[in-house]
Amino acid sequence: MVVDESFPLPSLSVAATADQLHILRALVRSRGRHHDLAADAVADLVLAVDEAASTLLRHTPTCSTLTCTVGADPGSVSVILTGTTSAMVDTSTTSFSWFVLQKLVDSVALEQCPSAVAGPTEMWAVTVTMDMTLKADP
Repeated sequence: MVVDESFPLPSLSVAATADQLHILRALVRSRGRHHDLAADAVADLVLAVDEAASTLLRHTPTCSTLTCTVGADPGSVSVILTGTTSAMVDTSTTSFSWFVLQKLVDSVALEQCPSAVAGPTEMWAVTVTMDMTLKADP
């Protein structure tokens, strides 16, 4: 496979509402198939994105967006979800979702920092990065 680094990674931004999750799932499903993930691995990755996005949705204010970026290198597929939340995402309060997420992908990381945008309430820039290793054919 030839990767042209001059092209940006596929990404999509949607309204941060539950009725938009099917669009993120479709993007991840399409990119997973494009990178020859096994059907079970694609299903796991789609479910992981759904869990991560649902966790972010519980903390997002009205009128915000979620952005999903899908990338790959020769050994793995990565999905990066970003959004702005009105509070820090506490993985201990979403522990079952976080537990499920950790079991579906090979690695998951949560990064959050106060948003640089000033406003009446503190906002957080949150990024969830999920990686799935591509399995070599036997």
